Amino acid sequence: MEKAGPTREELLLYVDAYHHERETHRRAAHQTHARAAAASRMRDIDATFERRVRAWTIDERLRQAWRNAFHHAAPPPLLPAPVPKLLFRGRSVAGAELTAMASARGDVDVFIDGNHVRRMPSLGLRTERGRTELALGPDLVFEERFAASHEALDALRRWVADPSGGPPIAYAVDLAADGLLDRHYELTARGRRAVAAPAMAEA
Repeated sequence: MEKAGPTREELLLYVDAYHHERETHRRAAHQTHARAAAASRMRDIDATFERRVRAWTIDERLRQAWRNAFHHAAPPPLLPAPVPKLLFRGRSVAGAELTAMASARGDVDVFIDGNHVRRMPSLGLRTERGRTELALGPDLVFEERFAASHEALDALRRWVADPSGGPPIAYAVDLAADGLLDRHYELTARGRRAVAAPAMAEA
């Protein structure tokens, strides 16, 4: 099921990622693997961007303004939008999935299999034997999982190990959607946990 309409932060990440791949494509020699790979990623980002823009209940003029920013590097529209931050995603031994999102009030909304079940003042994470867990009760424990692709996670770890190459812009949308990277290409707390515990990451 398509998630709710995009936020401005999400659309800006698509714009950045597309422009990065376009520059990679421009610099690559003709008939090379790098050029073909960049073209493929551009098509994927373009298709996802267009689907997300169309899902937004805004007028067509605003959609077109975003398309101009995406395709022609025009200034993006100014449209403030609160961005719910993914703080934690985990799975129980029974296979239930929990997500914890930062709310505009400053507390945490907890969902299990998409249903809102609790509001908490803060996350009470615990780390045992290298695993990060969130416990809602003695028999309801969720181990943290990461949904970003293995390629995105590897790129994130390489960047953290050697920042000189710049942030992994090509994977920014994937990493941001999983709560690992913010709009300013800075690691979140969840991102730091993903880098510190690579064996836990799984698509």
